[in-house]
Order: sequence, then C-alpha cells, then structure tokens
Amino acid sequence: MPSADPRADSSYSRPRVPIELCEQIIDYLYDEHRALSACSLACRAWVSTVRSLRFRHVCLATATVPSFLALLQGSPTLGTHVRSLLLNFAEPSIDAQLQLRNDLDDAMSHLQAVETLRLESLVVTPAGVAALGRLLAVTRLEVGYGLIANAAEDLTVLVRSFARLTQLQIRAVPFAHRLEVHLAPVSRKILDILRPHYPFEQPDVAHDSRLMQSFYKYLLRGSHLSLGDVTFRESATRGFVALLEGAAASTTLEELSVNLLRVGMVSRDAFQSSRIQCKSLRRINLYQVRFARTPGGAEWIVALLSQVATNAVQTIVFEVEVDIRENLDCFTFTRALTGPLAHENLRGVEKFGFMVDGDEPGGGVEGRIRSLFPDLDARGLLAFQY
Repeated sequence: MPSADPRADSSYSRPRVPIELCEQIIDYLYDEHRALSACSLACRAWVSTVRSLRFRHVCLATATVPSFLALLQGSPTLGTHVRSLLLNFAEPSIDAQLQLRNDLDDAMSHLQAVETLRLESLVVTPAGVAALGRLLAVTRLEVGYGLIANAAEDLTVLVRSFARLTQLQIRAVPFAHRLEVHLAPVSRKILDILRPHYPFEQPDVAHDSRLMQSFYKYLLRGSHLSLGDVTFRESATRGFVALLEGAAASTTLEELSVNLLRVGMVSRDAFQSSRIQCKSLRRINLYQVRFARTPGGAEWIVALLSQVATNAVQTIVFEVEVDIRENLDCFTFTRALTGPLAHENLRGVEKFGFMVDGDEPGGGVEGRIRSLFPDLDARGLLAFQY
C-alpha cells in the first residue's frame, strides 16, 4: 500500500549519504552483487548502476534462458547493459530443442550491445546461427569446449554473420579435416568440427588444399586469429598447412596464435611444396611447443620457418616446455634454428620470445639459449617469459 506521507517518498528518493561516498562504495563493491542490491534498496539512484554492473557479463545455460528472457521482456533497457555473453548449453533433448530455439531467438533480439560472444557446449544449427546473427555489435567470438557443428557451412555462416568481427578464438576443438566427396557441393563440405577427444580415424581422401584455403578465408577476416588447445591429427597435416597459407595470404590478419599439441604428428614434408608469403602478418605465437628427441619432433617447425617469407613478421614467440621426466629437449630445435635465422627471409624479425615453463629466470635453459644465439642476444632480440 503506498505511503500517505509525501515526505516519506521524497526522503526515500534522495541519497541518505553524500553522493561522493555513494560513488566510492560502488567502486569498491562493484563485484559484490548482493551488496549492491542492498544498496539499491536505500537509494533509487543506484538502481541503474547496479543493473549495468550485474548484467555486464551474462552466462546462459539451457535452464536459465526462459527466466532471463522474462527479465528482458519486463525491462526493455536491461539488454543494453549486456556486453559479454556466454552460451553454455548441454545438448538438450529433442523436445527441449524447439522451445530453446524460440526462447534464444527472442532473447537475442533484446541484446544489441553484446561485444564478446562465447559459445560452449552448443549445437550449431541454421536456426541457432540465425538467432545469434541478431547480435550486430559482436567484435570478438570465442568457440570451443564442446562446440558441435552439424555441418561446416553452419560454423562458416556463423562467423560471417558478424560484420564487425575482429577477433576469433577457437579452443579445445580437435581439428580433423576431410572432404565429403559424396556430397554436393563438395567445396562446402570441407571441415568437420568434432567433440573434444572424439576419435577420428578416417583417412584424408581426395584432399585439395585450395578448398581448405577457401574455408579459412572466411575465418581470417579479422586482425587476430587464435587457435588454442587444438589437436592437429595426422590426417590434418595438410589442413594445418592450408591454415598457415591462408593466414599469410590474409591482408588483414596481423597476429596468429596457435596452441600446439602433438607437434610430432606434423610432417616436415608438408612444408616442402608450400608457399607461405606473409602480407599483413606481424606476429606469430606458438604455444605448448614440445620438442622431443625423436626424429621429426621439431624439424617441422624448422622446415616451416625456412619456407615462410617472414620479411613482414616482426615477432615470433615460442613457448618452450621443459620437462626432463618426459625426455623433452628444446635445444635440438634451437640449434636447428641457426640455419633459418641466417636465411634472408628471417632477417626482418625484431624479436624472438621464449616462454619457458619448468625453469627459473636466469636458469640453465635461458643460459643455454642465449649461448646458442650470441648475436641475437647482443642485439637484444631475445626475450624470456616465465
């Protein structure tokens, strides 16, 4: 029942503490949602600030979509506060998929300020792509950790639907490349995105690297491409080469980051016939590089660098993992780099960074690497991170 005393309403609408103190409290409690909610009960002027902080980063699961949609429908301005959206959907039942599709489509229409979109455990379908395409302000897209694409073109259309996209990150997705030779048009069936750790044994057949490059051209639209925790299986070697060729040929891509696993499966022979001419690429980051003593453990990287015309690349960063128990040796690789470093193509490199895991700053690993490259060390081109 509304209060009969008008003075009560006027006193409630005014801050009970100085506005300067209110601002300080907000600054210190911006992560404490319950505390901010309590503060909003004492001062109506805080409601908009609390709402913008509480809904700046939103995570949606299958069960929470209907309730969040109800909030959006009840407050038309609520969606303008959401800047980062994470969709983490476990694979729903057949009965739940239709309702989820409708709710998701309605919810996306209210979120016009989302800049960062993260997709995890999501089945990519044409209907889902159409719903997500309503997020017109997305500049950063992260996919992985259970992403399932029913068809390669669904993922491609998803990436292309964001006109402002500048950063794309793919993580924890085993890449297995093959052609669906029995489907038409064959050029649209290039890449299968499978569940993480799903066994892929079908051999690579009738592979045409030009078709792979046509797929990657869709992905290499932005200025940054990051592939994290990606397993390049033996049958995907040529697909990996196609990725590098596409990255080098891109006129917008400035930075390429690859988190490498099972590098021994990549054959150095794959780089012998490749032509990688860098145009706009300025930085190459290779993470989780494990250099085994077995033949081919690091030779493919050396072969790659000897083939890459890196006159435009200014920085190459290697994350070196040193683990004596696993009999890993990065120095075979660094010694082999002496040849490529003298190559004309690599003289424009301004920095070689080593991210060392398993040793202390100034330890034996750093000392041995510096001793291998005294000229680069004297010019200050070696950098180490721990």
